[in-house]
Amino acid sequence: MLKIFLLLWVVVLAGCQTQPVPVAAPVQPAVAAPDPLDTLNSRFDDNDTRFDQLEQRITLVQEQIMRIQQQSQALDQRSQQELLALQRLQLSLSQLLPAKTAAETDPLAELGYRLEQSLTELEQIKSTLAANSSPVQSEAGYRIVSAYSAKKDWILFRYEESSGQTWRVLNGKWVEVVDRTPPPLSRYEVVLQAAAGDIKGYVAARIDRLTGQSWWLNDTRWESF
Repeated sequence: MLKIFLLLWVVVLAGCQTQPVPVAAPVQPAVAAPDPLDTLNSRFDDNDTRFDQLEQRITLVQEQIMRIQQQSQALDQRSQQELLALQRLQLSLSQLLPAKTAAETDPLAELGYRLEQSLTELEQIKSTLAANSSPVQSEAGYRIVSAYSAKKDWILFRYEESSGQTWRVLNGKWVEVVDRTPPPLSRYEVVLQAAAGDIKGYVAARIDRLTGQSWWLNDTRWESF
């Protein structure tokens, strides 16, 4: 009986040892959800960068358009000057033809006078065409004008033809005559004349030979008419 009991006890112990022991599953760390505010700020930063790049491109295009407009205005101005010169040439030729027709009855002296006068006008128009067809930069240079004032003082001015920039001699030095707004490149001329009615004893003027725009000397500054 005792042997049977011991045998049963050994069988029970063997069965307990063969039972599998459950293993606990590893604990996964919790993943934090993205913050919506951080995502929104990131999008705003990206949009700001894109807007800055777009604004820079717009500014560059605007500068290019302004440069093209300035060049177009210069070409239009030159074309108008050449058209005016051609119209004057046509008018002079039309005036010359009636003179030849009237030569049948007019004396030879009158015909010669008419021809000489017309040729003089044609030479002037030719000079105007040659001046207007050449670039402004090729005519760049400095000139000096001088005069004695009503106070018997010697007045001396220097100016740059293409820019219109002007200086006058004051106490042995060149002093610039300032402009409210620098004039555009063109062809300028400065003239001086004594004037007893002026406090300076002289007057000075500057003219744009292409457009006719003019300035008068107000003490040390050019004033547009």
